[in-house]
Amino acid sequence: MKIKLAGIYLLVASFMLAGCNPQKQPAQVAYAQVEASVAPVREMLEKYAPEEYEQLNQQMDAMRTRLNSEDYQGAL
Repeated sequence: MKIKLAGIYLLVASFMLAGCNPQKQPAQVAYAQVEASVAPVREMLEKYAPEEYEQLNQQMDAMRTRLNSEDYQGAL
């Protein structure tokens, strides 16, 4: 479980570090990949790691907010 959670954090961090490209499409693709990575383990995260899940959910909300405000580099 901790390995999967660590993998998700690494994935999110890699997208944040890739923030050099301020274009819309890479940011949207990155968000879609994060969503796809979290979806299969969402229920387990909520049940077994609620604090970490809340942090991840907050980061995803921030990313979504930046995408909606067209801050694509910030979203990455």
